[in-house]
Amino acid sequence: RYAASAGAAKCDACDGVTQWQSMPGMSRCRTITVCSDEQYETEAPTATSDRACGSHAICSATQWETKAATTHRDRECKAHTTCASNQWEAVPAGTHNDRVCQRHTACTLTQWQARKAGAHHDRVCKDLTTCTDTEWETKAAGVANDRECRAHTVCIATQYETRSAGTHQDRTCLDHTVCTATQWEAKAAGTHHNRKCKQHTVCHRSEER
Repeated sequence: RYAASAGAAKCDACDGVTQWQSMPGMSRCRTITVCSDEQYETEAPTATSDRACGSHAICSATQWETKAATTHRDRECKAHTTCASNQWEAVPAGTHNDRVCQRHTACTLTQWQARKAGAHHDRVCKDLTTCTDTEWETKAAGVANDRECRAHTVCIATQYETRSAGTHQDRTCLDHTVCTATQWEAKAAGTHHNRKCKQHTVCHRSEER
């Protein structure tokens, strides 16, 4: 800028805030650049240099913002964590947060897998059923199935046991033999054996002479 002083031209320096000039003594000042909303200041202005602006980084779909953009700082982005094959996504990836992965639960030898492990959910394990002393195993325990048990058959008073109950087999019962009117009980019925019946002896009259 020029200002008259005692008939001579005097040049005022640019303020370095809103104006600048590349060389001292220029006839006018230039307007200092204003960074846009998509930019940040990389170099501050001076009376002899303009403000320098840089474009803010834009995070991609596979990144999240770790540090927000400001007028004097660039945005910082970081790649989202990728879950491994033995992990599941506990917290989804977002624009402002990372993906959180957790290791899949591993079933123990006394458990079975009730729900298969997935990319977005954990494996669900349940304790294997244990058959009691009064039960037998009808279906063996597996990696993806529970053990199945059933109550042992109980022989009633009119039956006897032909096969004993076991951990992997049921008890077998049969009805006791019932002696007929022409038979007598040679051996009493028991819990583990059948009744034995024998025919009555038939007496014959002597022939008359």
